[in-house]
Amino acid sequence: RDPYAGGRVTFAVSRNAKVYLKAGYTNARIKATVNEGGVVTSDAANADGIRGGIGAQIALGGKAYVGGEYRYSDYDDGLKRHQLAVSVGTRF
Repeated sequence: RDPYAGGRVTFAVSRNAKVYLKAGYTNARIKATVNEGGVVTSDAANADGIRGGIGAQIALGGKAYVGGEYRYSDYDDGLKRHQLAVSVGTRF
């Protein structure tokens, strides 16, 4: 799990395209399982951090859109995550 709470600022770059910047708090649950010679050991921990991102959405017509987003998260103990997300949606 990787819940995120934050905000974003959106800028119109044309009639059909928008870009946005986002920032906020994130918390990741990290789980690991090791099998060493038939002995299985598992552990889990939470990591708090900050997330920043940039994205874009392009209107397809009507209320439909497609988008893409890059996310960077920096957690406790030096853990970092880079993510790419693609979206298809509708506004209501």
